[in-house]
Parts: sequence; C-alpha cells; structure tokens
Amino acid sequence: MKRPLTYIKAFWGVDPTKNTEIAAKYSKQIEKRMAEIIEMQNHIINYSKTKDIFLAYKESGYSTKYYKEYAGDILIHRSAKNAFNDLRGRKISSIQDLKSEYATLVDKKRIAHQIY
Repeated sequence: MKRPLTYIKAFWGVDPTKNTEIAAKYSKQIEKRMAEIIEMQNHIINYSKTKDIFLAYKESGYSTKYYKEYAGDILIHRSAKNAFNDLRGRKISSIQDLKSEYATLVDKKRIAHQIY
C-alpha cells in the first residue's frame, strides 16, 4: 500500500501539503468509509445474534404469536439481511477484514488531519 501522502498525490494529482482543501476532501472520504465499516460491522453482529430466532420464527410458519414475542429481534434480523442484499452480489467482508481496514483508515485520517 502506498503511503497516504503519496496516495493522495496520485489520486488527486496535487501535493496535499500545499492544498489543505484536498486534504479536507480526502479526510471526509475516509470518515464516510469509516462510518460504512461501523454500520456493516453492526449488521454482521446483529445478523449472527438473531439468526436462530429468525429461523425458529420461519419454522413456526411465521406465527403471529412468535412474532409478537420476538418482534424486535426479527426486525433487527431483517434490517441486517436488507443491508446485505443492498450489497448486490459483492462479498460480505469478515469482521476481521473490516477491523483491519478501519485501522488503516484511522492512520490515513490522522495523517490527513496533520496536513490541514
């Protein structure tokens, strides 16, 4: 992986140390991706926690009694499933991969903040 300053220069075509606006834009992109990673991690965790409840609900024939008892968990599960469906064929990253990418972005963001 390229060093962040070199990456910014290659991506934007200018030296970020001479243009704080470019560094600010880069920082905003990093923050956006970091938020996406946190959201995806939450969906993965929620899906795994509620998977058994949803399977039991499905096996019950989508019973209204069961739904009333576990409505919150079922809605959380469906929300996570919808987030995975929104990926449209892209692979769902593992928690470890997301944590690793997040750590890399934290380092890049720290460098971008030092510029401006």
